Amino acid sequence: MTILIDFVREAGWPIFPTLAFGVAALAVSIKLIEKPTEQLAQLVRNLSVLTLIVGLFGTIVGLQTTVRAVENVEPALRWIFVIGLRETLNNLDAALLVLFPTLLCYTAGTFKLKASAP
Repeated sequence: MTILIDFVREAGWPIFPTLAFGVAALAVSIKLIEKPTEQLAQLVRNLSVLTLIVGLFGTIVGLQTTVRAVENVEPALRWIFVIGLRETLNNLDAALLVLFPTLLCYTAGTFKLKASAP
């Protein structure tokens, strides 16, 4: 549990909209399997794109914060940029981790949607 708390803390505030859009995309993709409609498929696509965009945004914001912090560190300690890079990539990690099962459910749902088309 502490690993998950550290993961979220290190990622910073952008992790929250990333996870919110990602969990919404996953929930709608599961609903798409149960009741395949083109409207739900479109919603899954849009929420998935939002998840990826916000995850990338969080990564960029984290990189900018890391660079600003490294500017104030003595040259011998500038290797800490690598630690900041690891932490900021948590946003992109979270987006991709939630999008993997979303894509699987989306694929199953659209398969059912195409199969039921006249």
